[in-house]
Amino acid sequence: MRLKFKRAAFVATGGLLVFVVLAKWLLRLMPLPHGRLQYMIAGTAATAAALATVFALVVIRKARSAATRCE
Repeated sequence: MRLKFKRAAFVATGGLLVFVVLAKWLLRLMPLPHGRLQYMIAGTAATAAALATVFALVVIRKARSAATRCE
């Protein structure tokens, strides 16, 4: 059971890292001063990228486990 928790923590950490890095990067690209719209755009794009990362990590993990069961 402990191994599943470590895997879930790895996936969650990966998504969080992608979110933070992309949000900071997008805010640096946008001209100052930042308004509500700029924060909303950066947050939306970072959230979408983080969700896509978590989805990809889960799909890869499930595909690998299915491939090892078939062998």
